[in-house]
Amino acid sequence: MVDAQAALVTLVAVHGRKHSGILSSDGAFDPDMREALANAAQRYGLSISVPSVATLRRNQISIDTAVLTRSDQWPNLAEMSGGELLLVGDLQWNDGALGWVATWSFKASGNRHRWSVRGVNYDEAFRNAVRGTARVLSGNGEPL
Repeated sequence: MVDAQAALVTLVAVHGRKHSGILSSDGAFDPDMREALANAAQRYGLSISVPSVATLRRNQISIDTAVLTRSDQWPNLAEMSGGELLLVGDLQWNDGALGWVATWSFKASGNRHRWSVRGVNYDEAFRNAVRGTARVLSGNGEPL
């Protein structure tokens, strides 16, 4: 089992109806989403951060490549961002789903976990991400 107090870094690509980008600790893209992620982390008692713009650039990560980042690169990216583990997410606005469709990927103890949620606001998408990660880290099964 992985330490439930491990510092988590999230790499999140957002494809919105009007604006798209990657959440970063110091970028201009959607500070409200960054706050919603921090609120979700606080709610579930996890330490979460996002990479800086410089870290994203150094690793040649863009909105088009974020979800394609190889899992063998995840530990280095997490460490460069002050964390231990990396959660990768893709949020896409979907009119048909009447909200966001979020897909999450997380690797712990050598196992990769994938899950998604659809038709939610971004606050719930982030709560789903953190809740699923906490479930894995605590040894209580797969994300729901």
